[in-house]
Amino acid sequence: MTRKDEARPHLEKAQELLDAARLVLEYGHNNAACSLSVTAGINSKGVVCILSTGRTDKSDSHDKAVEDLSKSGPAGAHAAPTLKRLLTKKTKSQYSAPSVTQSDAEQCVKQAGRLVDDAKELFNSTPR
Repeated sequence: MTRKDEARPHLEKAQELLDAARLVLEYGHNNAACSLSVTAGINSKGVVCILSTGRTDKSDSHDKAVEDLSKSGPAGAHAAPTLKRLLTKKTKSQYSAPSVTQSDAEQCVKQAGRLVDDAKELFNSTPR
């Protein structure tokens, strides 16, 4: 199995989750939009790490995920700050009583969009 073969399902999930985040945002479901965006971003991290290093860790630590991404070559170093910002909204969107604001949800969707686009660009530029 090639790195692209291994990364493809992560990329497909990232795109699916981003599409869903955009859709639910239109209905004002801010927590769902943010939560889906976070998961899209995490799957995008997997794509970049697999293509760049041949592996991705499935850690529960947000700091570790950002660190792994930042160490996975130029594409990962570029994407890591965006993932870090996105992950700051995970707890609020998934577990906390206060809801994510519409503005925060819109930011989450934009950040996830950048991460998915970066992952796609790396995927498409990676030879078999």
